[in-house]
This record gives sequence, C-alpha cells and structure tokens, in this order.
Amino acid sequence: MTKKVLIYGFFGIANAGNEAMLQAFCEPIREALNGEVEFVVASRHPDADYDARYGVRTLPNFEYPSRDESAGRWLRGLNPDDADQYLGFVKEVSEADVVVLGPGQFLVETGTAGMLKGALGQALAVVAAARLTATPVYGLALACEDLKSAWAKLAVQTLLDGLAEVTFRDPRSVDNLREAGIQLPDYSVLGDLALAGSPAPVSAVTALLSEENIPEKSGPRLAVALRNIYWMGLDMDAHRRKMASVMEHWLSHSDRDIVLVPQNVYDIDGDRDDDRAEAARTLALLPDELQTRVHQIRGKHDSSAIEAVYGQADVALSARLHGAVFSCTQGTPPVMLTFMDKTRGFFRRMEHLDCLVSLVASEGDIVHRLEEFLARRETLSESLTEAVRRNRATSRGYAERVVSMLQAAPGNRKQWARGLLP
Repeated sequence: MTKKVLIYGFFGIANAGNEAMLQAFCEPIREALNGEVEFVVASRHPDADYDARYGVRTLPNFEYPSRDESAGRWLRGLNPDDADQYLGFVKEVSEADVVVLGPGQFLVETGTAGMLKGALGQALAVVAAARLTATPVYGLALACEDLKSAWAKLAVQTLLDGLAEVTFRDPRSVDNLREAGIQLPDYSVLGDLALAGSPAPVSAVTALLSEENIPEKSGPRLAVALRNIYWMGLDMDAHRRKMASVMEHWLSHSDRDIVLVPQNVYDIDGDRDDDRAEAARTLALLPDELQTRVHQIRGKHDSSAIEAVYGQADVALSARLHGAVFSCTQGTPPVMLTFMDKTRGFFRRMEHLDCLVSLVASEGDIVHRLEEFLARRETLSESLTEAVRRNRATSRGYAERVVSMLQAAPGNRKQWARGLLP
C-alpha cells in the first residue's frame, strides 16, 4: 500500500538550499519503499512545474501569497472567513501516515507578529492538525536561535512535547533550547540535511554557464553568495561597500574573476529577499573596468546547478548558509559571514570554525582569509571533503527515521479520525 508523507517546511519561496534538502530527504525514502510513497508538500506557491521537478504534490501552506494580502490577518486558514482552508489541511493530515515539520527554523520568536503569525504560528497549526487526527509528527532538522519571550518558550515546549521524533541540524540549537529552560524530549543531532544527497555532478552546471554566458575560468575564481540582511539592523549601504571592496581586491589580480551566485531568487514580494538584486546593487559599486570580470547569475536555476557552480570556483565567500554548504560539498573552501547560530553549528560539526568570519569583520580580515584559503586550497579541500563524508553518514539518518515511522501500523484512533472527514 502506498504511504503518504506530508511535509511542512519553507517551500515555494525559490530557495535552492530548501529544495536541495527536499530532494536529499525524499530520494532515500522512495528508494527504501520501492517508490510506494506519495509526498505532499505544503508550499507558499503551489506549482505544477515544481511538482514535476521534485516528484511531489504541492498544496497551499498557511502563508498568504504576498505581504499585502497578509496585512491585518492571522495565518491563512486561521481567520473566521477562511477556516474551511484549515479544515481542508486537517483532512490532508488525516490521510497522511506521517507529517514532517521541517527542515528549518520553526522554533523562533514571533517578535511583533503575534501568536498566529510567522514560523512558530505555522508549526503550532501543523501540530494541532496532527493531534486532531492522531497522525505522528516528525520534527525534521529543526533549528533554534535565542528564545526570550514567555510565549515563545511555552509554544516551543508544547511543540516539542507533541513530536514523535525530533532531530536537530546543529548542536547550537540544542544549546539555545536548554538555555531557554526547555525540557527536551529524546532527540538526535544530525548533519545538515542537504549533505544527505550526492554532490551535484559537473554536468549539472553546463546549461547554466551557457545560458548565463559565463566563460570557463582562466585563473582563480571566487564564488560570492550575497544576501540582504535587512532585519539585522545593519547599515546595508556600508556593508555593500565593504563587499565591493573585497571583490575589488580579488580582481586586482588580472587573471582572476568572480561569479555572483544567488541562492534565494524569490521576487513575488519585491526584491528584498532576491539575492540577485543584492548582487546587482553591490556590483554597481565596482569600477566599470572590473565589472566585466564579474559574472552575475540572473536566471532561476535548479538547486543542483547552483551547487555545481561552487565546484567551478577556487574559494567562496558566502552570507548564505547553504551557499557555504554547497561549497563544502563541492570541495571548495568557503569563507562564511557569520550572524546566525545555524552557521556556527554547521561549521562546528564540520570541525572547521576557521571558515567563519564575523559579519562585521573588516575588509582586510575577509581579504586575508580568502587569500589564505586560496593558498591552502588543496589541503582545505581534502579536509572539507572528508568532513562532508563524515557528516553525510549522519545526515542520511533523517530519512531512515521516517521509513521506520511509516512501517508502524496506525492505531484505532487514527482510523476513527480519518473516517470522520469527508
């Protein structure tokens, strides 16, 4: 009998890291169950092309398609005039054998958003639907930053208590939960989920390079993953000038070039979260004569192609966690601009804290680290490749847990709850 897995993560927002994790999670389960499994993925923007690409069926998640539509509203399906949408989601959950919450940061503060907004509100709505229908929930590769408010702590404790299986993607998340006074259930800390898949082959990038008119490199190449860090209270104009100065130093060697690699290309709500817009703003700060040696990826591409771009570089500079993860997977040493615990946790597991530099590090410090990594590239590449191999062995445990859960027979209450819904 075909099993059904409903996955509620951060999907449908054109993020290569998220899609890489989805593939790395689903493929081993398909293989273990000989294809007798259906994946239903909650998405902000359900899309038939996405379904065909990843072999899933998307349905609407609790987010509105745009910020304008969400203004003055709770999550989609949790307002008096759209409650039928939540009931539709409950029916989908009743038909699922397992609900997967994750991967990503669901255990977070809500800030000024309120109780039924944001990632934490969505997680509560998912677990509530699962409890109504006696469907087991698996917390997949969860992550947690600092928790300060009583509401966040109470909600996170309740969520964790309702999960049948709990895995975290980095040890720092566990530390943050303990420091917040959270009583942890049984859990495992595994490697980054994106590492569970095989490295993208060189052939994956061929079409991208051709479409983007990016030439073969003739000397050292730097891959740069920029992002708009608007929520950090950072002076973004000053930050862009610093990044431009770092790139200008790299290009002071006439045989070098740069590829600007976007991870998130979400442009439905403006360009705030579109890495291509951030790359364009930074590129414009370079002297005209240097811009010809900077190749900006302007299209939307499959996650495997984005990963393979890093394999074409000698070193990388990334403000995106999965830009650095992709770089490591390809054996390219990354310098990671650090401002979130999940990046510290990843490189702690990789045993390569030398890859981390502070977000507010000076231009000189960043340049020095890039040049040092370029000089040590071969040795660093071997060490990173071994660390990826080591972490990949644990990352594959994410899918193994779901397979075990799917092999358990549903209880009578599950069958009863499913029978109540038309």
